[in-house]
Amino acid sequence: MSRVAVLVFAALGAALLAGCGRFFPSSDLSISGTIALQEELSRRAGRPNTVLFVVATDRGGIPIAVVRIVNPRFPLSYRMGPPDRVLPSLPWKGPFYVSARIDRDGSAGPLAAGDLFGVYQGAVSPGGRGVDILIDTAN
Repeated sequence: MSRVAVLVFAALGAALLAGCGRFFPSSDLSISGTIALQEELSRRAGRPNTVLFVVATDRGGIPIAVVRIVNPRFPLSYRMGPPDRVLPSLPWKGPFYVSARIDRDGSAGPLAAGDLFGVYQGAVSPGGRGVDILIDTAN
């Protein structure tokens, strides 16, 4: 085989590999978006050791995945996926309902007085992008 033929086959192979994303769907099943804080609430969220919880629940409200961020700075980007499941045995299939909560005492329990929260409007499928949440409500 001539040197030119080898180069042609190498170039074709590289072109095919570069275009694989168009033919094979991405295996990234994570959910991602941006979380913003309503300006009127920003004073209440800036305390030391404040914790942001991003939670994906199933239809019944059972938490499937949780991301915990200490001392968040807004706006912030987040990503959650199968490694963030509460129990590894839980299936990673939607629909998910995603919310964000700023918890003043760092507790993952129910909302308490002074906690701030926001909810993504609508259901999210695995791989969902642009799942943006505005934290706009005080408990």
